[in-house]
Amino acid sequence: MDKALTADPQLARAGRLCALILRTMLDLPLARRLHSGDEDTLRLMAHHSTSGSVLARANPAALCTEVLGILRDHGLARTDRPLNEQSYALHALMAGFVAAETLAVFAGPPIDCSSDQVLGDTVGLLVDRADGSDHQAVQAAATQILAVMSEVREEISTQLG
Repeated sequence: MDKALTADPQLARAGRLCALILRTMLDLPLARRLHSGDEDTLRLMAHHSTSGSVLARANPAALCTEVLGILRDHGLARTDRPLNEQSYALHALMAGFVAAETLAVFAGPPIDCSSDQVLGDTVGLLVDRADGSDHQAVQAAATQILAVMSEVREEISTQLG
């Protein structure tokens, strides 16, 4: 994600970012285990005294809220709904896409494009501001999002040793 977001800061826009996060999460075994609530991974994390704060910050709902806050601060996300409601809706949407991608019982009907495209378009409609096209704002948001993701990754790596 770091390389992609650094190479193309436009990936910091909510729709594109969610598609990138989904694809990354599905492609990386540790990320998939953490986001799915894998008992073995969570048990390993629980053996560390500070892992509760790491898991609290790294859980998908918390990351949705933190990243949406960054996007809102830079004028890239709608602000007509409270942040907690917007974050809840985004988290539920992402959880549904994860389920549809990973559990056969939740698979939806066939589509003519990638699920990343459908997710990106849907999140864009839910979150993106129509007038949020300021290149400097996108760049600044991308930089902050990269910092958050790096901090979370480092905290998880430290916990797992």
